[in-house]
Amino acid sequence: MLKHWSTHAEYQQFISVAVSQLNFSQRKKLASYSDSLEKLTSLNLDPVGEHLRPYYSDTGRPALNQPEILRSFVLMMDQGITSLTNWVETLQSDDLLALMIGCTTDSLPPLGSYYDFIDRTWLQDSESQKNGRDDLLRYDKNHKRSNKKGSVKTGSDKKLPNRHPGITK
Repeated sequence: MLKHWSTHAEYQQFISVAVSQLNFSQRKKLASYSDSLEKLTSLNLDPVGEHLRPYYSDTGRPALNQPEILRSFVLMMDQGITSLTNWVETLQSDDLLALMIGCTTDSLPPLGSYYDFIDRTWLQDSESQKNGRDDLLRYDKNHKRSNKKGSVKTGSDKKLPNRHPGITK
């Protein structure tokens, strides 16, 4: 169910109110994003909402923040970021980027919502759906690597080796 598709006028109003509440340093930083902000504020997504409506059920849990997710994809590509995981983390840590897509940092769409949006709009037969999405969003680009040095993988029935022998005597 597509709960509410925020209109272009609502988005522009949100941006103008939010920008008026920024302090001097935030406005200065926002100026560095001026090209991206101009792209987003001139991109009218109202027709897209009507086009996407058939991809959502009339029942069930409503999908939230769909135009914001689409704006987020545009901004992500404009910023040169190709990993959804990294992008969502970047949005959570940067108030201005979140503001530019039409959200506050408290109301950002979670990572799973991005994948749900892709699944709904990916125009490919269901049999090859999984492989197609994997080609688009490769595993190594969208998953964190372990930062642990010397991590040892063992079977589920085996005990991990003792890393600090003799620590308790």
